Amino acid sequence: MIKIAHFLVEKRIWLFCIFLLMAAGSIILIPKVKINTDMSLYLPDDSEMKQGKDIMEEQLPEVMKTKSRIRVMFDNLTDEESTYKGSIRTILTSGLIMVFVTWLLGYAFEEPAIGQICHILAIGTTSALVMILLILPGVLAACDRLVVKKSLLHLKES
Repeated sequence: MIKIAHFLVEKRIWLFCIFLLMAAGSIILIPKVKINTDMSLYLPDDSEMKQGKDIMEEQLPEVMKTKSRIRVMFDNLTDEESTYKGSIRTILTSGLIMVFVTWLLGYAFEEPAIGQICHILAIGTTSALVMILLILPGVLAACDRLVVKKSLLHLKES
């Protein structure tokens, strides 16, 4: 553990540069994120969920043919855009609540060690929030093509 700590301290500039490069690459890939609302593409043919969806398509063809089966409270947005905007709001709301609560709790305790732990949690939550909003979409954009290709190849074979 000490060796890892020394390595991180000695190479902190290089690690920070690598992190910045990865963050920049992820930010560049954000526009390429495609939201796939048909989750059945990721499921094998023998899954119960996919079989249930097939039964619903047979029993309720007029409902299943409509593009949108959900109601959202946004004007002029597609399902994908509303899903993306809704998820950003949810992530920001819960993340900021966690940041502010832990930060304020740091001042509520008389014991300095507990207050410092709360402040460290707030800093960690802030960095996690930034990574989720900026880096994760790029990683998903890069990896989604691999998953969808495999799923589509699996569909073509059957």
